[in-house]
Amino acid sequence: MKWSCYCLGLSQVREKQVQVQQGQGHQDYGDNKEDEIDLDYEKQKSYVKAAFQKYPDLTNDELCHALRYLKNQGLFDKRNVVDLCHAIDHIKLNGQVQRQVTVTSVDNEPTFQQNSHSRQELVEILVSSNKYDRRDVEDLMCLVFWYIVADLEAKLETEKRKLETEKRKLETEKRKVDSKDRTIDNNQRTIEDKDRTIDNNQRTIEDKDRTIADNQRTIADNQEKISELEKRLICKICMDKEMSIVCIPCGHLYCCSSDRCRNDLTRRGKCHICNQVVTGQIKTHLA
Repeated sequence: MKWSCYCLGLSQVREKQVQVQQGQGHQDYGDNKEDEIDLDYEKQKSYVKAAFQKYPDLTNDELCHALRYLKNQGLFDKRNVVDLCHAIDHIKLNGQVQRQVTVTSVDNEPTFQQNSHSRQELVEILVSSNKYDRRDVEDLMCLVFWYIVADLEAKLETEKRKLETEKRKLETEKRKVDSKDRTIDNNQRTIEDKDRTIDNNQRTIEDKDRTIADNQRTIADNQEKISELEKRLICKICMDKEMSIVCIPCGHLYCCSSDRCRNDLTRRGKCHICNQVVTGQIKTHLA
């Protein structure tokens, strides 16, 4: 611990002890007019009544110092019985320690170098100055260490609350990130499923296109066959109606059943296909 810390604590404690010896009361927790506390108003509050039940010997001066302590610590606006009891314990402990310390002189304080010393070394240096009794120095060191430890504990508690707050924030952000990651994964799987569906539909469309192309070729072939068949069944004389007259004896289907075409076939007397003599005609019907 630095000598400056000990010297600062020593000077502060000595000032307080001088005030105690001069009858100025406890440690100053804000005696400015701006820090005045309305004790009559505060005594009507439930948290003050609960504190009096816990501390029956509590004086108005101690209560006023405790309320000022809460105000200096920034806890006055949210004051409650727990914080008030802690402040009262703090005030009473400081008063007990201060009354146990006896200061013999306030002049010619020993000077210290800005070096690091152990607690025992500091006690020996103060005792060797012939200004203090060993017991008073040890009590003084306990008080200084108490101030330092209390300050460190308060700082550690503040840092702990900050770290816990940051931890909760990080956990909240982590949950948000995890939720977004899950959403992204779900969307990715949905996109992959849709891509597979699109691929399947594309293949189905290609298959249907091939089927349509095959059907179109089949239709085209059938249309050609129908056209060829229609050409073969058309009357070879009028080139308009279907053939229905078969020549005898060759059996060729040659002309339609109209009188004009049959008379023309009779007048020729021969089959136009095989050139045989036609001895008769038979009318046929296509089913």
